[in-house]
Formats: sequence, C-alpha cells, structure tokens
Amino acid sequence: MKLPNLLGPNASVRALFDSLQAVLGPGEIERDVLNGSAFYKVHGHIAGRPVRATVLTDGGILSALVFVAPLEGRPITWMVNHRRNTTILGVPEVRTGDPDFDAVFLVNGFPSEVLTDALDDRTRRWLLDGFRVEDPRLETAKDALTISVPVRTMQGLWALPSGRVMPPEEVAQRFDTLLDLRDRLAASFDRHVERMTSEQGAEASKRWVQGHRRAMTERDTRRQRLRWLLVFVFIVLPLAFSFAFAAVVIITMHSK
Repeated sequence: MKLPNLLGPNASVRALFDSLQAVLGPGEIERDVLNGSAFYKVHGHIAGRPVRATVLTDGGILSALVFVAPLEGRPITWMVNHRRNTTILGVPEVRTGDPDFDAVFLVNGFPSEVLTDALDDRTRRWLLDGFRVEDPRLETAKDALTISVPVRTMQGLWALPSGRVMPPEEVAQRFDTLLDLRDRLAASFDRHVERMTSEQGAEASKRWVQGHRRAMTERDTRRQRLRWLLVFVFIVLPLAFSFAFAAVVIITMHSK
C-alpha cells in the first residue's frame, strides 16, 4: 500500500494510513473529490475477506473515517440511530420487542424479518453498551455494511478526536466488530431465503429477493433526488435571487 503524495504533511492523517496498512496489508488506494473534500478508499483483506476504509479529509485534515464490509449482493437496508435525534422517511421502522433497546435506538430497514433475527440479545447488548454516541452512523450503503467514526466528536466510544492517532489494534478491533455484524446480517438473510425456498419454492424466494433489491434501488433514487432538491433550494435558488437582485440594482443605478 503506497501512501499518496496528495495527503499533505498532516501527521495524524499519515499515521492513520500507517495503521490501516498494518491491518489491511498491501492494497489499492482510490482517491476522489466530493464537495471540495478529498476522500480515499483503502482496500484490503482481513482473514482473506475483502474490506475497505474510506478516509475523508478536509483541507488535509482528517474529518471522517468509515469502515466498510461488503454484503455480497444481499439486498439489506439497515440504519441504526438514536431515537431522540432522528426521523427516517420512506424506510419502515423495525422494533425488536426489547423495551430497553427500542427506547434508545431507532432501527429502520428491510427485510424486517432478517433484521429482527440479526438483532439478537448479544447484538442488542453490544449496541446498548458500546454505541451510546449522538450519531452512531451504523448503516448499510451501496451493498455494504458501514460504521462511521465521527472524527471531530470528542465524546463517545466511536469518536476519534482530531489529532489523536488510531493505533493498528483499534483499527483491527473495529473491522472485527464490523465483520461480526456483517456476518450476523448475512446469516439471517441466508436462513430466511433457505426457509422460504423449502416452504414456498425457489421462484418465491427469488421474487422476494428481487423485490427487496428493487426497494433498495428506489430508496437510493429517492435519496439522490432529495439531495439534488436540497442543493437547488439552499444553493441554486439563493444564488439566483442574489444575481437577480444585483442585476436589478445595477439596472436601477444606470437608469438614473
């Protein structure tokens, strides 16, 4: 794994890449730019399994870190947020029946039966004991399970205060946790497909999987449209009004 020269001199960013290299071994690094911020996709393997880390930088300073494990084609949508902070539109809520857990976390996604099965007592206890931060950012995105680390948040288990170096042991622990959760979701999904195939036939299970894949595509399309709408409302329209106002002022001054 070769560190890109474009990282700049920031010591904490380079130290993070050193930790990722120690855990993931040799792998490809992709670089892209999003809204003026550079992000890097660092690919590698753990115990022969493909994973990656996405490192987002802003002005050469580390601003976000996302651990990613592919779901290998399983159409699962899963978002875990603190109930008091979040409202998810267009994605059904999943309740576990555990009053302690349901009072703290808002779980949205589908297939609901897969998520309920995966959220067993061990997973719920882990989330309750170790995931009490304002914005946990545990979700599926683009056919993968992700855990986001809010780098500039100074409190909570998953926070990485700006300037602190994340050692290889911590990187490995987070990937282990991610893969454990990913395996729980995958196993739950596969069990449901096998059960449906045995009870209703292969065609029924195939239609079930395809239906959830379409639902994922529709959700992603809605989210993309919402992003463009927000850009139009909060950026394009204000700029248009500003230019129109300036033009009116200039025309008025010249007409006098």
